[in-house]
Amino acid sequence: MPSPTLGFNGGYVDLAWVLTREPIPYDITRAAWSRPRPLHPFSLGDGGIGAWEIAARYSALNLDSNIIPGVPQSVTGGVYGGQQQVASLALSWYPNDWLRFILQFQHTNVNKLNSAGTVQIGQHFETLAARAQATW
Repeated sequence: MPSPTLGFNGGYVDLAWVLTREPIPYDITRAAWSRPRPLHPFSLGDGGIGAWEIAARYSALNLDSNIIPGVPQSVTGGVYGGQQQVASLALSWYPNDWLRFILQFQHTNVNKLNSAGTVQIGQHFETLAARAQATW
């Protein structure tokens, strides 16, 4: 049997808001949004708090193609790649122009069958991550 044409799809939507009202510039040379530049960089002496940003994101990805649950992918020529949805919330602090601290929560749902299409091997989990970024 000839292999079918496989098709996968996915997408995301995200929203960010700078709580301290700094603009987020668009860098036309990179075709990407840049980081906000704090209007009042963090300073104990001057009372600056830096820039604070809250963000939310939802993404969905479908890596299943030409499948029939309960029928092995070797029969259909398809792929049981699974489906994934991720919802996340993040809080970022930019104390100055070159430093960023991020706290991010993610809820992940992976719905995936084994290659025979008979056993659920996906997962549901949450993560909490903290990280720091330096830019130069």
